[in-house]
Amino acid sequence: MSTSSETHFCLPDVSGVLAIVERHSDGYPAGAGADLLKFLGECKELDDPRFHDPELLATRYVVFLADLFRYKNHPRLDFLSVRISTTPGDSTTYRYVVNCLSYNQHGDPLPKVVCYERCANGMYVPNNEFERMYAKWHATLTTPTAGI
Repeated sequence: MSTSSETHFCLPDVSGVLAIVERHSDGYPAGAGADLLKFLGECKELDDPRFHDPELLATRYVVFLADLFRYKNHPRLDFLSVRISTTPGDSTTYRYVVNCLSYNQHGDPLPKVVCYERCANGMYVPNNEFERMYAKWHATLTTPTAGI
């Protein structure tokens, strides 16, 4: 069985989770977590990344994943392993939460992302491996380059 993950795009202080993208395989931080950070890095390079817009950011993430999962040399819509959901799954192993509000409210150039891992008792706890990945990634994208 594959390791699934969900990515929740939210405005926590305003309206909560507005979009959920399910990924059916490689949900581990080294897989889905790394892909999510790569996606956000690519968005940062856009003229208007719209990090404050959870629905648009989720839509862009589906496009990113569709390209990643599509069968090579097949039509671009010939992909599996990703879908949009309206409710959180009860057996998802990893849950990534993209806080689109942190981009505006805290002056951070990137949204805050936290990964939660499902325990045997069904509760979700923060994943330390992803926290380290996120901190390193965030620092590389927000630290001014010397000499500029």
